[in-house]
Amino acid sequence: MRRYVSAWTVLGTLFLTAALALAGYNLACDRLAEEASERTLEQLDNGAIEGENVPTSVASSRDFPSDVPLPVKKVDDNFYVGTLRIPSLGLELPVMEEWSYEGLRVAPCRYAGSAYAGDMVIAAHSYTSHFGRLSSISYGDEVSFADVCGNVFVYKVVSVEELQSTDVGAMVQSEWELTLFTCTFDGSARVAVRCDEIVF
Repeated sequence: MRRYVSAWTVLGTLFLTAALALAGYNLACDRLAEEASERTLEQLDNGAIEGENVPTSVASSRDFPSDVPLPVKKVDDNFYVGTLRIPSLGLELPVMEEWSYEGLRVAPCRYAGSAYAGDMVIAAHSYTSHFGRLSSISYGDEVSFADVCGNVFVYKVVSVEELQSTDVGAMVQSEWELTLFTCTFDGSARVAVRCDEIVF
């Protein structure tokens, strides 16, 4: 009997150690992502492109042809299309031009669409410093996206929903001008925040 209890104790200790190691790894990844985002924001300079400061101005997707690509700025071998701000969550984050698993470890990424076309989808990891608190956003909260030329697009949250992790079609449908999404804590689903553009 002692040998049987001892085996279970050892197995439990191994599982606990693995869980603690995984939690530590996730915290370390979160911290690295936060530091990378902060460094990138400093270099993006609120609309600076190639070292020139450009004053920001409120814009609308109606101001741009939908087929014009978002301009990009290169920072540390990555290309960025702008800055996402979610004041209610205290977030200001750079947005990479294209999504990749490696890119998501650094910053949120444009998954599909464009602010100019009024159908942009932005994905990020569920790091606390990125989209980890996305499900706590409220209806009516303001979100803004500033491209690297200083054009600022302002949105309000109209829906927060949970989607199947495989439901890519629902994620990229163009009914909303902006969609933000991340995985749930256990990775079994996606939290999607839908936003309508505010036109001034």
